[in-house]
Amino acid sequence: MTLKRFATAGATWLALMGTAAHAQAVTEATKPCLTSTEIQAGFQMLLPGVLHAVSEACMPKLSGTSFFATGGEAMIAGYDAAGETASPVALAAIERLSAESDEVNLPESIDPAMLSVMMSAILGPVLAQKLDPEACNYIDRAVGQLAPLPPENLAGLFAVGVEGVLVAEQRKADKAAAEAAEAAANGEATEDEEESDDGTGIPFTICPADTAAQ
Repeated sequence: MTLKRFATAGATWLALMGTAAHAQAVTEATKPCLTSTEIQAGFQMLLPGVLHAVSEACMPKLSGTSFFATGGEAMIAGYDAAGETASPVALAAIERLSAESDEVNLPESIDPAMLSVMMSAILGPVLAQKLDPEACNYIDRAVGQLAPLPPENLAGLFAVGVEGVLVAEQRKADKAAAEAAEAAANGEATEDEEESDDGTGIPFTICPADTAAQ
């Protein structure tokens, strides 16, 4: 599994899109927004669950000298502490998304504070089946290289990637809207008039103040 796939998985879980396949498309203009701080806090809160799941899936397939065997527990403990620090901001953002978006539905019976634990429990069996020893070895080496970084830095790295995708999508949508308006003013039809673009599939945008800074 590549880091790009982990980033995609993280963004997907941050957005709570377990039922996104059944959700209706929402235009960029009508999506709720998150700030850069909220996006990073979301990753910081959820990363411990990802690391727990990967560690549990790969430990039986790695040698006793692997990073997960020798330093993984200490790293995960640091991420757990950082996740707790970020959780107030992240949980407030997730609850706001659930209230403002039809695509993000947080059941009342689910405690948002348990999302990281839930993700670990769900991802664990999947990763255990999908990750072979070779993949685990590569992941172990990559995580070992990232271990010296503070948890905030890794969460920030994922957040910057998501923000880049969201900013690019917003600019694409703005350009398409401007072209459509110009075509309508001139009585012309656009080539993609009947085509639907669901965008990134992420049910939120980055807030305008943060977009302007990109």
